[in-house]
Amino acid sequence: MCLYEEAHGVVASHPIFQGPFPVTPTLHDMATPEHYRRHPCGAALGATMPAWSIYRGKIGRYVGVVADGYGFEDSPDAEWIASGKNSKNARAVALGRQGNFFHWGFAAAPDEMTDEARTVFLNTLAYMRRFDGKNALAVGKTNSREWLSVYVASPEGLSDYYKKQMPAAWMAAAGDDLAALRALCAAELPYVVRVDGHWQVDADCKQLGLDNRLTASLRRCVELLAAADGDGDSSDDAAARRVLERYTGQQFVTAAEWRGWLEANEGRLFHSDKVGRFAVAPPEYPSPYRAPAK
Repeated sequence: MCLYEEAHGVVASHPIFQGPFPVTPTLHDMATPEHYRRHPCGAALGATMPAWSIYRGKIGRYVGVVADGYGFEDSPDAEWIASGKNSKNARAVALGRQGNFFHWGFAAAPDEMTDEARTVFLNTLAYMRRFDGKNALAVGKTNSREWLSVYVASPEGLSDYYKKQMPAAWMAAAGDDLAALRALCAAELPYVVRVDGHWQVDADCKQLGLDNRLTASLRRCVELLAAADGDGDSSDDAAARRVLERYTGQQFVTAAEWRGWLEANEGRLFHSDKVGRFAVAPPEYPSPYRAPAK
């Protein structure tokens, strides 16, 4: 993934623009790259996008690198700050942070940056001091499930690579029928899970109608256990227990124990496709710390 020396979609309120040397980014309108429209939500993009120049020479003289923006903010210690004019999509990350790593994707040397960019670079160094020793909370090799939406949105159809990424159940039901695959993806994306290197639909989550990324789904599973009065005989009760164990890595016996664990970690639980389940952020993690999806 490559980018040119221009950022767009800039979060100008972020601390790296606020100090110790305040900067108000000088924005200008940039024509929206046409290939951005081939990605999910791309049709909603306007004719132009706000952009901020990093390099004070001719744009495109240097090529940098963007990180994968799909699922980037699964972990609450990751911050998307700006994209860049790139060969991928508007979600790609040119400026961003995860844990104590900061991605400055632009390749121009400081003496060839704009005055604003040089100042923001210095602010970034100061900002990152607060994360010294704070390793990333979620590390893994799995891509976000959001890519499945990208694959089925491809106007060229499914390549052999894309087909291999699809859950086997989707391919068995829809084959090369893109419209059917898109419908399956829209309906069942909340239920998919990565198993042995492949996406598959979690039958338990589908049965219960629970999005496996939401803490509310864990609470609902506890409610189902409590309603079963511990007899464990109902299909929903058994499915709820499997969901809790699968997505938390914990094993408790009673609903009260599960509820106690959830309450003890309230506000710090988050789901990441990178690790395939929920994780718990340490209570001392520094601000900014975004609350997980409810």
